[in-house]
Amino acid sequence: MKRIKAFWAALKRLTGVTTRYNQALREVNDWADMLNRFIKTYGLDKKAGLEYILENSGDAKFDLTSIATKGRIMIVTAGKIKKKQVPSMIAGIVDSVEGIRRYLINPALQKERLSQGLSSLRSKTEELKKALAEIGYL
Repeated sequence: MKRIKAFWAALKRLTGVTTRYNQALREVNDWADMLNRFIKTYGLDKKAGLEYILENSGDAKFDLTSIATKGRIMIVTAGKIKKKQVPSMIAGIVDSVEGIRRYLINPALQKERLSQGLSSLRSKTEELKKALAEIGYL
C-alpha cells in the first residue's frame, strides 16, 4: 500500500497537480488576507463600528470593488482545491461584498441593510478562514 501511495505522490508531482493545487491555495489565502485587511482597516471586526466605513465610503467602495474583482477570479482558481467547498464560499463572500458596495452607494439602503451585510460578510469570512486552516499544502 505504501508503494501505491508513493507512486501516486510521485505521479502528481511529475504532472504538476501538486504545484497547481499549492499555487491555488496560496492565491486564495492571499485573497482572504486582503479581505481580512479590509475588515480590520474599516473597523468591521468590531460589531459597533459603522461610523468609519460611512465616513470613508469612497475608499471603501474602491476597496470593495477590488476585492470583488479578484474574488471572481478566485472562484475559478479555487476550483483546483478539491477538498472543501471553497469556490462556493468565495462566491458567497463576493455576493456579500457586492451587496455592501451597493448599500454604500445608495444612502437610503445604508441604515437598514449595511449592518446586516457586514455581519454576513464577517460570518462568511470566518467560515472561509476555518476551511482554509483545515486545508494543507501538498
